[in-house]
Amino acid sequence: MNSLLFLVSVGVIPFLWIIILNNHSKIHAWMVHDIFMLTIWVWLCAIFYLIKIKTE
Repeated sequence: MNSLLFLVSVGVIPFLWIIILNNHSKIHAWMVHDIFMLTIWVWLCAIFYLIKIKTE
């Protein structure tokens, strides 16, 4: 369960980055999609982790 908490925490970081460093994100808007690709990957890992726990 600690792994799931870690994955969710990492998945929230890009949203905090966008909120806190809004101007920086606007200046480098062409790189923002990279941050959100990381978020999608982490959330998919969390979903697969939950599926693995449920099937065991």
